[in-house]
Amino acid sequence: MMPRFILIWTMISPFFLCWGAKANDTVVVELKTRGNVNLPFLFSKNPNPIAVLLLFEGGPGMPSFPFQQRSGFMTKSLKIFVKHGFNVILLQAPDDQRDFRGGMHPNYRETKEHLMDVEKIISWVEAHIDLPLWLLGISLGTRSVANVAIKTTKKIKGIVLLSSSTNPPKQTKSVQNFGLELLKIPVLTIAHNNDICPGTPPLGAKIIIEKAVSSKKAVARIFFGGKQVGLNPCRPMTHHTFFGIEKKVVAVIAKFIKEQTK
Repeated sequence: MMPRFILIWTMISPFFLCWGAKANDTVVVELKTRGNVNLPFLFSKNPNPIAVLLLFEGGPGMPSFPFQQRSGFMTKSLKIFVKHGFNVILLQAPDDQRDFRGGMHPNYRETKEHLMDVEKIISWVEAHIDLPLWLLGISLGTRSVANVAIKTTKKIKGIVLLSSSTNPPKQTKSVQNFGLELLKIPVLTIAHNNDICPGTPPLGAKIIIEKAVSSKKAVARIFFGGKQVGLNPCRPMTHHTFFGIEKKVVAVIAKFIKEQTK
């Protein structure tokens, strides 16, 4: 069944923004950031949530609506995370960032402007939902998570990095060089043993953990199995996006978050 979507604008009351849909419905919320820039995101809620997850999709950061077989990991897993007991936000690129495959350039993800965008959403969460907040990113989305986790003054409970961008092109900074040694929050890194995307070698998961020396809990998990159907090893339907084992990966993430959120 195709999920229902409702476009909700910022002039609607904050109460309706957060609670206008029934449990497990998905709504589209659109905020204003950096002047008149539109910042849309999907919001889906569990009736008894224990935390809020802010998801950053890979590539250009433009989740496909409605969800498709070729959608990225975060997009396909949104409802799975909800079933595990979380309120979930899936970020979309702001409407002034559409030059890289229709969305955010990898280098934009480490800018102060991107930090402002994400903090706008975090402020929305703080105003409407009194729950711990976790940041989760895959592939290029790990750049967003690392940038925000290191630089924000907002309260973040922990982060999860999947298929991390540890071997990008020379002109782009690696995730492990974002200053992860400053993080004191829990860090979970996840990789697929057979990920052959050049920018996200599986060894990167362990490299990040070695960098996170101040983290209260830093764990790397390597997965096997699934399917390699997509022709581009850095795109969906591949080991890079844990195709075929999404539920198994989400279960491990959910367990880690619940253990660290007690």
